[in-house]
Amino acid sequence: MNFKDSKGSGGPPNAKGGATGGENNKDEKDDVSLYGTPKEEIGPGISEAKAGFMRNQLEALFQPSDNKLAMKLFGSKKALMKERIRQKAAGHWIIHPCSKF
Repeated sequence: MNFKDSKGSGGPPNAKGGATGGENNKDEKDDVSLYGTPKEEIGPGISEAKAGFMRNQLEALFQPSDNKLAMKLFGSKKALMKERIRQKAAGHWIIHPCSKF
């Protein structure tokens, strides 16, 4: 008898004589780790958080800092904050002349 002629999913018979339920067993095995515990998937949130953290750190480094040169150039802290907001809204990664970099 050929496997093609047998009843079932077309897979090879298992020890009980029937065809294996390949898809169901595969899904169950994928959910269980090597230790028999359910797998914990590391979601994209962790990698995005790290990428967001690094991006924020670099943006803060490139933004104008609160130093004497910036105070002389912009005149007040309010103007400096407006410049920081303007640079962040522009979305370009430009090293500002008054930055810490």
